[in-house]
Amino acid sequence: MTTYKFALAAVGAITSVPLLVACSGSAQPAATVTVTAAPGSTATAPAATTAPEPAADGGQMTTFGEGIYTVGLDIKPGTYRVTAAVSDCYWAILKTGTNGDDIIQSDVAKGGYPTVTVKAGQDFKSSRCGTWTIR
Repeated sequence: MTTYKFALAAVGAITSVPLLVACSGSAQPAATVTVTAAPGSTATAPAATTAPEPAADGGQMTTFGEGIYTVGLDIKPGTYRVTAAVSDCYWAILKTGTNGDDIIQSDVAKGGYPTVTVKAGQDFKSSRCGTWTIR
């Protein structure tokens, strides 16, 4: 694992965060970033978050967060629900290979726990929805 070091004046703690690179549907640790505070800085570093782990069967995730995923490659086909109530969640089911131009279904959920069903040949886009998990 490669370690990169950056000095940022706004950070008040030393923090190491693994960077993840997604290729062909799997997220693999690529590097760790260490952020070191500038002398005299009093700000604190934000808490690190971890990316969901790929499922054991073929690397398709069953839990994921914000982003665009190809069903059957990145995530398993099935019905997903967010794990916490939302207030301004945008999601879209897109035809794979159209660069987001062919929207099959989409919504902006202003509350509750959105649930979607996705199948192979589709992409799924999520923004401000939190974590989705298969049901």
